[in-house]
Amino acid sequence: MNQPLSADAIGTLTERESFAAVLGSMVAERCTAAKAPKTSRTGLQSTVPVDERPYVRRGLDALIDIGVLSMTGEYIGVTPQGTSFLAFVTNRHGSPSDAAKDSAAQPDLGSLRKAIAADERLVLPRPIDEIRTLPARLEGYRARRSTGKKGRVLAVLGGMAALAAGFMLMR
Repeated sequence: MNQPLSADAIGTLTERESFAAVLGSMVAERCTAAKAPKTSRTGLQSTVPVDERPYVRRGLDALIDIGVLSMTGEYIGVTPQGTSFLAFVTNRHGSPSDAAKDSAAQPDLGSLRKAIAADERLVLPRPIDEIRTLPARLEGYRARRSTGKKGRVLAVLGGMAALAAGFMLMR
């Protein structure tokens, strides 16, 4: 049986746990936004800037193998164990005694944290501050992409209108 984590171990997260928490929360937020238990993994990955996709993909694979996330077909969701981990991460800012009680109530959390620590796919490819800001940067990236698409559509429509007007004048 796993021993509950000590208050000292609970007080801080490792970089790998922080990375796992960011990826897990991205999936959870998309599921919440869609009001569904799972979301499209391809859709999630396509919102990530191209240069960041490889490490996000590897991290998601690691979390699926560890049991934080589950995958059915191309849809990805948070497992009950993943929900416990995300709740632990969210509540770790509370008092250490509350976090210790939460950890004692979730005996699988110790083995989950060990699995995260051992998985090389969760090694940080960038500084932790860049990883923590990934969800916020994705919102900005999506806004830029959608604005760019609208601009291109308007430019094409304007070009077509100018072409039609020119054709009408030449007749």
